[in-house]
This record gives sequence, structure tokens and C-alpha cells, in this order.
Amino acid sequence: MFVERVWRGLKYEGVYLKAKESVSHAQRSIGEYIELYKRNRPHSSLADQAADDAYFATLPKIKSGA
Repeated sequence: MFVERVWRGLKYEGVYLKAKESVSHAQRSIGEYIELYKRNRPHSSLADQAADDAYFATLPKIKSGA
């Protein structure tokens, strides 16, 4: 179900709205959308946190060796 939401968002927010000049432009545009989705876009199922913020908050803190 999660993957379906990601693909739906990618199609409607990242692909269909903008014309692509070339395959490389499309690849770059899709990569930018995925970064936006992971780092900046709030998700209601994650208490309006971005996916990266929610994921990295659950990891144990790494102690520095210095």
C-alpha cells in the first residue's frame, strides 16, 4: 500500500504536471521528487514528519570516538 501511494504521488505531482525534454531530464526530475518526498514532504501517518525525520529519529544515537 505504501508503494502505491509513493507511485501515485510521483505520477501526479512529479511526472504528469511537467513536460520532460529528454530521458535524462525525466530521470533527474524523478530523483528530485523522491528526495522531496523523503526529506521535506510531511506525512499524516508520521505525525506530519518527513519520512527521513521519522526514520532517523528511531535509530540509536552513535557515540563519537573523539
